[in-house]
Amino acid sequence: MIGFMFLGLVAVWVLLTSLIWRLWSRSRKKSEGKWNFSSIAFTAIALLWVAGSLWYGGGRKLYYDAEVRRLCAIDGGVKVYETVTLPPEKFDKWGVLTFYDPTQGENTLGPEYIYKWERIYLRKGEPNITRFHSEVIRRSDRKKLGETTGYSRGGGDLPLPGQPSSYSCPPNHEANEVILLKQIFINSMQERTTP
Repeated sequence: MIGFMFLGLVAVWVLLTSLIWRLWSRSRKKSEGKWNFSSIAFTAIALLWVAGSLWYGGGRKLYYDAEVRRLCAIDGGVKVYETVTLPPEKFDKWGVLTFYDPTQGENTLGPEYIYKWERIYLRKGEPNITRFHSEVIRRSDRKKLGETTGYSRGGGDLPLPGQPSSYSCPPNHEANEVILLKQIFINSMQERTTP
């Protein structure tokens, strides 16, 4: 189904391109190869058509992906300012904190730590750019223990049904809240066994 819709878009593009080409050719013939208002106007329309086709056909995704990489280079990734060693009973058998409850908002990490998470839309529309930021703060002295920041682009594809494409930096498997928590909170049993 999506293939037929894509072919339909291509057919419309080819039809409009050939129409612009014919109008431009007629305009040039009427002016006997000389540049007049109509031949300049159709040349401008043809150039705008080609530029717009390249932009909407993939250029804008490339542009906004580059913007995501630029923003990511500024402050993206996981940053740990201080680690906290905890006893093994504070971790389950998979190494996840037992006091971690993401449904509790700022109290996600219990009464001793503040967990802040925010999503900011830097660009809304097609495509959109989003900044994700998480941080862990010790409640007693308000010291920031660590933070993670990431950026993503969503959408910007040709108008076809289905899930839009996306791009994120850093990749989710390199920087997310789980990785942040694992780097801040260290199991005291792991610390002894690590060479």
